[in-house]
Amino acid sequence: MGGVGQGVVEVEHGDRARAAVCHPVTIATPVSTAAEPWPHASAMPSEPGRSARPCTVVVCRGCCCGVPAKRPGTDPGGQLDRLRAAAAEGGFEVRTSDCLGPCDQANVMVVRPSAEGRRAGGRPVWIGFALDDDCTSEVAEWARAGGPGAAEPPLALELQVIRAPRGARDGEGGGRGNPGAPVALNPA
Repeated sequence: MGGVGQGVVEVEHGDRARAAVCHPVTIATPVSTAAEPWPHASAMPSEPGRSARPCTVVVCRGCCCGVPAKRPGTDPGGQLDRLRAAAAEGGFEVRTSDCLGPCDQANVMVVRPSAEGRRAGGRPVWIGFALDDDCTSEVAEWARAGGPGAAEPPLALELQVIRAPRGARDGEGGGRGNPGAPVALNPA
């Protein structure tokens, strides 16, 4: 076995020593010993591989969505402001994306499940024709409750579920900035 910086790093963990193959490294700071805990140890998740990722609402702001001239009588900037305000209070995230693809069904949003919802079988759900305050409020309410897999969507919102563009399923990519594909609202 090589030493540190030669492709192998030995890591002390309890009474067992493990060796991990890695690229050669240069250590700029002293290595922690068993008596000194790593300074970032408290930032590690309590369950490896499980994050506390919240529900995320991805809002299309591409060529047709978010352009008031293409959808007269809408307020895309106000819609985004309302979603962000609800997210700040409700513990979910809001992101914007370039064109997601289904421009004929603008404005498009994708509600991505929280980590809890994903473990329960939830998958991203695409919402089309998200043009009014009622839809915006329903999306925010659902995201606040955990989104797909964690909570049932408001009934009226179910009527606005659309299919992901071709190629968006299983993260293959669809429109630019594609956040993932939807599946059934109630996975079986």
